[in-house]
Order: sequence, then structure tokens, then C-alpha cells
Amino acid sequence: MINIHSLRFRTGFLLLLFLLLVWLINILFIQPLVFDRAVKEATDNQMLLASHSAGMIDFVFMQGKKELEAIAALMAPVNLDRALLDKSLRAADSVTQFYNYFFVLDRTGRWVSYPERPELVGEYIIPENRWVIEKPLEVNGPVFIDVVKSRVNTLVGGYITPLYGADNTPVGFLRGVLVLTEENTAAALIKHLRIGSHGYAYLVAGNGKLLAHPFLSLDYEHFDAYDYSDYPPVARLLRGESGIIEYRYENQTWIAAYHPVGATGWGVVVHQPKGDIEEAAMRTIAPSVSIPILLFIFLIVFFTIIFFQSVKPLSRLLARVRIGQPGDQPQYPKDEIGILAEEFDRLFQNLFSSREEIRKKTAHIRSIFEAARTIAFVIYDVQESGTVIQEFSPGAEKLFGYRKDETVGKPPSLIHPDT
Repeated sequence: MINIHSLRFRTGFLLLLFLLLVWLINILFIQPLVFDRAVKEATDNQMLLASHSAGMIDFVFMQGKKELEAIAALMAPVNLDRALLDKSLRAADSVTQFYNYFFVLDRTGRWVSYPERPELVGEYIIPENRWVIEKPLEVNGPVFIDVVKSRVNTLVGGYITPLYGADNTPVGFLRGVLVLTEENTAAALIKHLRIGSHGYAYLVAGNGKLLAHPFLSLDYEHFDAYDYSDYPPVARLLRGESGIIEYRYENQTWIAAYHPVGATGWGVVVHQPKGDIEEAAMRTIAPSVSIPILLFIFLIVFFTIIFFQSVKPLSRLLARVRIGQPGDQPQYPKDEIGILAEEFDRLFQNLFSSREEIRKKTAHIRSIFEAARTIAFVIYDVQESGTVIQEFSPGAEKLFGYRKDETVGKPPSLIHPDT
């Protein structure tokens, strides 16, 4: 039968309550805290990835801008001689790390040199693109050209900068062309970027049109069809914002990090399903929470076992006291509790021996009284409340005429009225 008042039972019960409390704290507080922290860390990394990707694209385009300025400076002064220009542009084509090709326009928008498309020399750019020769004159320097449709059915971007003649006046424009429908640095970066199990990145132009996507091919005919300007992260990008947003897309909830590309007005979006983030966070909880909790429980159980072993001498002593016989003294450990139990055991043996001696003497006296049938013995017990008869022998019964049960506990005046 379990003794609910025992030290071991109460210690074990308190241990179970404590472990239950630890488990509840883990479920209600620690796991949600670790989960939220893991989700925040994942979204922070997502934002960091978006900003780094935008920064890399921005850096590449800034280098492209500087490259075009350097080529224009090497060509100055320019007299728009086609042969000289073709030679200079072919040399630039062979060393460029950014552009697909170059061409030169005069101030009317007519091609003067175009080694990549010599058949276009002498013709004019399409009317809707004439703004590209007006903007550089306004700023008197290189200007980024966002995505436009070319006359050869390609989507192009890049930079354009004025070319100066001998009198340091603009005589034409040097155009560095980046063909976006072909492989390029920005598209390669975006297409190979992955996050989580199903996350990816895409690049949009300043008007919200798609420029690069890992699962969609950018082409001349379908460029206008891929308009992402209504997507929540893209809508914020078009306002020049950066951040993280949660929204519905393809019948599920997504977390998107978005960041603009400063040099171009484009924007990078890195998004992944919210479920992927939460699933990864749940996997994080197991080692970061369970292992410390299990270690803590192990330590509690370990010290509980040590405690039970330490109080075992007291349990042995208690068992001997309950039996009521000292018997052979067990071997107690030499620690503080063992020494204390040994001293109490020795005291118990002394008390037991004294009690046995008293019992034997009392039995001896009683046997004398029982044997003394003809002798009158009366033993008195002197107490604070008064003297009473303690023993009354058979001889006394005959002498005084009272039975033993009538006299024991009564005052002496019962048999000696004159006292």
C-alpha cells in the first residue's frame, strides 16, 4: 500500500507536478516564442535576400553606366564618321561585360553606326522611342532606358549618353543595348534564386511588367500580358517602397519581400508560401526546444534518484522502528544522513533494551505477588494527584476482605480508614 505521507511519495508527486508545469510552459509559451522567432528570422532572411539581389542588380547597372561613359569619353571628339564609329563600337563590343551591343544615333534619331544591324543605318528609330534622345540632353549625361520594343522585335534596355564634338557640343548619342529577351546578368541572377521549398524571385520593370521569372520566358509578343502591377508587392514597389507583405496568390497565402533597384526603377520580389515558412519553423522547434527540455527533465530525474538514495538509510531506520525489534544493525553509508540514521538506530536499540529490562522486572515482581498467596502485599503508587494502590496480593485479599480489582487505583483509606 502506498503511504501518501512518505517523503518519497511526496517528492515523486512534486516531481510529477513540476514536470507537468514544465511541459505546459513549453507548450503554451516556449514553443510559440521559438516558432515566432523562427518565422521572423525566415522573413528577415527573405528581406535580406531581396535587398541583396536588388543591390547586386543595381551595382551591375551602375557599372554599365560607368562603362558607357568611359567609352563615350574615349570616342570624343566625335565627327559621326561611320567608318571610325564602326571601328570604335566593334572594339567596345569585344570588351564589354554588360551590354549586348552598341549603336550611335545623330540628334535627329537616325542611326549613324550600327555594327550589329548595318541594314538599319540611315533609318530612324520608331516615333514612340524618340524620347530616348531627348532625355540625355535634358540631364546632359547618361540616362537609363527602361524596357522598350525595338525595330527588330526584341525587348531592350540599357543606357544612352550624349556624344560631344570638337566644340564640346552634343552631336549624337551612344546607346548601350541590353537585350532583355536574351540571357543577361539580371535575368540569370533572378532565375537561379530560390528560397525554401517552393519560393522564388522575379524581376519587374518600372511599369510593373515582368522582366525575369524562373518559370516564365520573357518574349516580345507576350511582354504586355505579364503585367504584375496589380500584385500587392509590385504595387508597393512602383511607389518606391520596400518591405514584407502577406497576400493571397495562386489560392494560397504567400509572404513576399520586395525591394526596388535604385539605378533602374525596377524591383525585385522574393516570395514563398507561408506554409513553407511555418513548416520550417516547426522543424526548428524540435531541436531548439525539445533537447533542452529533455536535458532538464533528465537532470531533475537524476537528482531525484540521488535524493532517494540519500534518504534510504532513514527508510531502513523507520522500518526497524515499526517492527519494534532492533535486530542486527544494518550497514549505513558514511554521509551525513547515514551517520544520523546510525545514531538514531543506536538510540533506538538502547531504548528497546531499557524497555525490555523494565518489562522483565515488572513481570518478576508480578510473579512474586502471584506466588505469595498467604502473604499480604500492598504496593502504593505515589502520584502528584495522590497515592493509590498499585498492587494487591491474594494474601491481602484474605486479610482485608477486598478483591484486587476493587482496590487497584483506589486510595489507601479504602483499607485503612484511619489514614
